[in-house]
Amino acid sequence: MASVYCQSSNHPIIQSFNHSIIQSFNHSIIQSFNHSIIQNFLGSTISPLRADAATTAGLVR
Repeated sequence: MASVYCQSSNHPIIQSFNHSIIQSFNHSIIQSFNHSIIQNFLGSTISPLRADAATTAGLVR
């Protein structure tokens, strides 16, 4: 009974905490992280890999 009561009381609070704090964290920090770091990473690393993958796909066909 104690564990069930604890679960039922934790879920609304933790869920609301996740949906508010984590969502705002994702939309601000992760978006800025993606647009800066990931764009640089894509531009320098993934572009040649993407070209190689396209060439490989063409050869396989």
